[in-house]
Amino acid sequence: MGALLTLFTTEWRAAVDRGRKEALELRRLGREFRSAADDYAGQRERGDQPPPQPVHAAGHALALRLEEVKARRTWWRTVSPVLAALAPDRLDESVVGGWTELGEDDRKARHTAVMDAVRRIDAQVGGTARALEHPWRPPLLRWFTLWQKVPPR
Repeated sequence: MGALLTLFTTEWRAAVDRGRKEALELRRLGREFRSAADDYAGQRERGDQPPPQPVHAAGHALALRLEEVKARRTWWRTVSPVLAALAPDRLDESVVGGWTELGEDDRKARHTAVMDAVRRIDAQVGGTARALEHPWRPPLLRWFTLWQKVPPR
């Protein structure tokens, strides 16, 4: 009986440690995406025309990590909307596009809309990271933790 208890606690501790490492990496990638999108939107708000590659690269790296999470945890249904929001065509639509021929007030409104979309993605990434830190949480509690959805545009 003692051996089973030791095995259980060892496996649980290993799962928690693995989850924390995954969560740290996911949060880092989420911060990089948010920073790239914030830089891009800030420059566009000022009327500059920065290259969109940093936003696409950060979004792609974050999407790859989320794909890995989704592959190992197929029952986590809230990862899919974030992956859809990070798809290159959706990123073009929600973050990169829609800036041309905007006046100053319209650029400010566009910046606000872009950052709202980026914050929703960041909140979902944070929820997924928190769930990774608690690997054996019952599914009902995990559902409440991950219930934030990224609404369609």
